Amino acid sequence: MIHIPPKLCVISDEPGPRLDTCLEFAVEEKLDAIEVRQVDGINPLSLTQSQLDSAVSRIRSAGLSVAGVATPLFKWPAPGKSVETLSL
Repeated sequence: MIHIPPKLCVISDEPGPRLDTCLEFAVEEKLDAIEVRQVDGINPLSLTQSQLDSAVSRIRSAGLSVAGVATPLFKWPAPGKSVETLSL
C-alpha cells in the first residue's frame, strides 16, 4: 500500500481576500501548498481562463503547489429541498 503523507497547507481566503496575501503567508510559514477556495474573491470555478492562468503563475512563482480545491461544487439540494434551503 502506498502511503502519501498529508500536506500542511492554508486555505486561500483565510489570511485575507487576495491570493497574494495567502501566498505571502504560505511562504513565510514555510508551507509547500495551498488549498484554493477563492482567488481574489472569486470561486475558482468562476475564473476566466486569463484569471486562472494568472493564479497558476502566481502560485508557481511562490514555489507552491495546490493541494486541493475547496469549493461548494458538491453542495446540492436533497430530494424535496430547494437550493434556497441549503445552509452555506
